[in-house]
Amino acid sequence: TKVDPVEAAERFGADPLRLYVIKEIAFGGDSDFSWERYDERYNVDLANNLGNLVSRVSAIAHQFRDGRLVSTGSPGKLLDVAVEVFASYRRAMDTFALHEGAAAAFRLIDATNEFITETAPWKLAKDPSASDRLTQVLFDAAEAIRVAAVLLTPIMPASSAEILRRLDDFALPAVGV
Repeated sequence: TKVDPVEAAERFGADPLRLYVIKEIAFGGDSDFSWERYDERYNVDLANNLGNLVSRVSAIAHQFRDGRLVSTGSPGKLLDVAVEVFASYRRAMDTFALHEGAAAAFRLIDATNEFITETAPWKLAKDPSASDRLTQVLFDAAEAIRVAAVLLTPIMPASSAEILRRLDDFALPAVGV
């Protein structure tokens, strides 16, 4: 089946098409394109996974911390995940295994979604004694999103730039990953 790339890009944009092609087709390989799979990947990877994560962390940070996030303690487990993901990403990209690089970045996104679910910042916000913990949870999540967006920049330049622009509101210092 022939697929018009312009038509595919018009459906959700160029970045989602790039992500789909990179995640679904190993560099130099062949694959079948399916509109159903394209729609599914867009909804799962971008709308539900990455998009909702960015929106949730941003909304909670603005609601409970006026959008100002600073580290209040030691980085949590997300830093360890980010370090491992960065190493995997680098190995993959150095060997042109673009699909593995994208998968590595999405491992960090998945870990961040799990972290938000586990730490429940909306519950921490109700407990005045958990104020520093709430700030650190939001800081760690925002920093993990920033790292993921940087890793995804070659694949989704416009979307990554928008995510980084939204995170700039938090004035996050860079973590040495």
